[in-house]
Amino acid sequence: IFETLCAAAQWPSLKGRIAGCGVLGVITAKLLSPRPHPPSKALMARLCGMLATDSPEVRQLGDTRRATEFARLREQLIASGAVKALVAMLSAGAIEAASAAGAIEKLAEAASEEISAAGSSCGSTGDSMTAETKEREHPNESCHGTFDKTIQELISSAAVPAMLKRLVAPDNNNDAEDELVALEAIASSLSKLMTLEGCTELIAPITEPTTVEDLCKVLGVASRGHHDLGGFSEQRKMVQHLLRCLHHLGTKHDCWPEFSKDLAEDLYGLLLFRCAAAAPFLQAILLKLPTSDSAAFLCYFERKRLHQALQELMNNSIDVG
Repeated sequence: IFETLCAAAQWPSLKGRIAGCGVLGVITAKLLSPRPHPPSKALMARLCGMLATDSPEVRQLGDTRRATEFARLREQLIASGAVKALVAMLSAGAIEAASAAGAIEKLAEAASEEISAAGSSCGSTGDSMTAETKEREHPNESCHGTFDKTIQELISSAAVPAMLKRLVAPDNNNDAEDELVALEAIASSLSKLMTLEGCTELIAPITEPTTVEDLCKVLGVASRGHHDLGGFSEQRKMVQHLLRCLHHLGTKHDCWPEFSKDLAEDLYGLLLFRCAAAAPFLQAILLKLPTSDSAAFLCYFERKRLHQALQELMNNSIDVG
């Protein structure tokens, strides 16, 4: 039954009806069950992420009433402790961690879009009440409405630190293939969080210098195939998401890694392996560095082979910047 609901909720026209029928309470109860079957708990996590957030294409239509209803569903998750349960799942089995990461990403994305929409509404010239007045008279809703409660709950639950902890120190007790699925989901979610508006405090742990250094170490180990989870071919998807995360850290938040020989060699190796996400990151680094430092950084690359690798990516219709 729940698998059917999950499939039906993919359709925007059905999602609102399913979410509004009260089934989220049953799903939350199963999620919080003390002895759940891991696949069942993972399914409940996915349903929480799906049914508490509207479809992106529908959110763009700006239906205020519908947005308010989904915001109330997210408040229901917060009140029940489901968001904290999702964060706790990040340290559980691989299938549970992967589902929890996806649900957290959906919740943060929906809340971010609502914050942006509410902020735009507050700043409009036709609004007779200023954002400052709204926030003073309605402190629990402010100009962001009730939507910022989701972000605050993720912050207080330490969602991002939990994701980083799993990514930097994988659970070697899990099957390697299953653990990679979890790491791919977590790296993808972190990369997405880096692009969201109104989430500066939420992603603050990622922007710490020690965290950037840890992410580079994970990148180096994966790119060289020195990992219990397998070689680069097995970790390609995770590495792609990790590179995008590092790229966003630098270009959007000005948090750059140390431009070292190890990083240059890792990027060079990834380009030779046709890892497309390495090219935009390398370009961003070279644009950030002064000309003399860029030349020194490129000294670690064999120019002819680098050119060939970039040409192959371009021939495969991949945007390499």
